[in-house]
Amino acid sequence: MAAGEDSANGDGFFLRELTKDGILHAADRALALRREPGRLARARRVAMAKDSSWARAIEQYERLFLRLIGRQVKSGER
Repeated sequence: MAAGEDSANGDGFFLRELTKDGILHAADRALALRREPGRLARARRVAMAKDSSWARAIEQYERLFLRLIGRQVKSGER
């Protein structure tokens, strides 16, 4: 969920289309959010609370690769 659309749940800005207009639209939403300090503060808190660690990313990639080669991964297995 994009912060510009739902700052209570969002942690970024969703790019609807990878075009010049799409990028400009996302930038406009970011600038609009910046003009609303309360919403911006909530969006920052949501983003900062998110687990963006390498450990989590590695685990997600590992699960994807194992699924692609047809091996099931049990919870907690590495």
